[in-house]
Amino acid sequence: MLVLGLMVLVSLYATYSVTVSLPKVAGMMLGLGAFYAIVRSGQSPRGWWVSFWFFLAIGVSMAGFSLLGTKWLLKVSFLVPIVSRLPARITGLPGAEEALSANELAGALLWVIPALITLSVQMLKQKQKLQVVLGRARTAGVTVSTIGVTLFVVGVLMLTQSRSGYIGFAFGGLILVLFALPPRWRKSAGAGLAILAVLAVILVSRQSMEHVMHSLLGGAAGDPALSLDILEGRVEVWSRAFYAIQDFPFTGMGMNTFRRVVHVLYPLFLVGPDLDIAHAHNDFCRPRSTWASPV
Repeated sequence: MLVLGLMVLVSLYATYSVTVSLPKVAGMMLGLGAFYAIVRSGQSPRGWWVSFWFFLAIGVSMAGFSLLGTKWLLKVSFLVPIVSRLPARITGLPGAEEALSANELAGALLWVIPALITLSVQMLKQKQKLQVVLGRARTAGVTVSTIGVTLFVVGVLMLTQSRSGYIGFAFGGLILVLFALPPRWRKSAGAGLAILAVLAVILVSRQSMEHVMHSLLGGAAGDPALSLDILEGRVEVWSRAFYAIQDFPFTGMGMNTFRRVVHVLYPLFLVGPDLDIAHAHNDFCRPRSTWASPV
């Protein structure tokens, strides 16, 4: 947290326009303040429960709001009839004038889902202890609420049809399972996952990614969810980010400036200059920010 705060000052030094960077700087300061406020309030039992319910409320509110204000992707055929009945009714928001991005929504939900799953499992495992503290009726209400919110948020993640969201959810689930295993099994399971990762890298290096996706998912020819055409555009953006890291290795180019500087210093060929490239996927300062480093 201290490093993030210091790098905000560095970013203000490096930016070409404080006006352009100011919204993200203010957002970072607000985030730091909110984090420490919640940590301090969570030290007491009452504060912990307030933070707990606040966390659940944010998760379900974010997922619920997205049903009315997201520009849904049309990739997975059996989900298309569902999302087609959910047009974006809330538009014109700052930074999301047309509608919320389904990919960004998936990335935001992935911060919430692992904690919700963990809380749900703990509610079931610690049922008897909770009944002593809260009583049977309240314990049932808290458990049902937590599991219900978890299922709802996971369902919205599925509706985003975000490939990166699905992959992140799968890896997050594997990590949760790994930590849930008994200690004597954890090392063996970790070694097994490492071996599978190495085999996956070897498999992908010898075959095209699209061929691997077809093999793993049953070779559903023509399924838009398996199309990786946009990967070339992403690789081009990532390459420009690497150029920027080489040019600004210590200070970065300033928060929120990548979207403008990239078209001036590192023109793209596959992506038009009229497209607003908010960031090169830095999850620490999402959405639409570049921290001190351009990625």
